[in-house]
Amino acid sequence: IPILENSDKTFKIFSWELKLEASKYKQFGFIQMKDGPVHTLTSEGNELEDISYDFITTEDWYGAMYYKLEEFNSKGQKLYMLFGRRSYSKFNTLKIADVLTFENNIPSFGKEIFKLNDDGTRGDIKSRLILNYSADSNVSLNYNTELGMIVHDHLIARMGRMPGQGPTQLPDGSYVGWKLKDGMWNYVEKIYDQKLDEAPRPNPILDKRKGSSISGKRGK
Repeated sequence: IPILENSDKTFKIFSWELKLEASKYKQFGFIQMKDGPVHTLTSEGNELEDISYDFITTEDWYGAMYYKLEEFNSKGQKLYMLFGRRSYSKFNTLKIADVLTFENNIPSFGKEIFKLNDDGTRGDIKSRLILNYSADSNVSLNYNTELGMIVHDHLIARMGRMPGQGPTQLPDGSYVGWKLKDGMWNYVEKIYDQKLDEAPRPNPILDKRKGSSISGKRGK
C-alpha cells in the first residue's frame, strides 16, 4: 500500500487496488489529516466519460494507486499533483495525474489547470490527465525535476497485441510534457527535439592526427 505525505506533514494519503474478478478491479484509499478527521475515498464505477473535466469529491473519487506526490503553487494557492495507476480492464491500464486541493481541511480532486492550446475553450482545458493504454505496455507519467515538467509517453492508436484486444493505445518512443506557466500546466508537444548541425564526436582523435601515419608518426 503506497503511503504519500506532503512536505509540511499535515496529511498522508493511502491507496490500494484489489482485483475482484478476471477483468474487474476496485480502488480504495483514505486521507489521514494530522489535525483533523480521516477522509475515506470511495470509488464507484469505471466509466471514463468526461472524467478528464470533472470536479470530484471523496464520495465519487476516481480511484488510483498513487505512487508520487508533487507540490506546486498556482496563483498563490498550494496544490498537490498526484500521479497514480489504475487497472481499467483486462486489456487496458490507466495512468492518472490528478490535482488534490483542500478547503477547510476537506479534500477534493480535479482543477481546470491542464491547458492544451491557446484558445482557452473548455475542451482544451482539463482537470486531470488520463492516459489509457494497452495493459501489456510500459507507459511513464511523472514529474521530471531536471526539466521542471510533467513528462509522459506519447501514445498512438494501434491494434492490440493480445488475443481479442482490438484497437488500443501504445507508446511510440517519443515524449510530451506539461510545463507550469502563469498558474497553468501548458502542453509541450515535443521533448528532446534538439537538432545538431553534425553528429557529436566526444573525442575527435582523428583531427589531431592529420598528416600522420596510422602509427601516429608524422611524415617528412
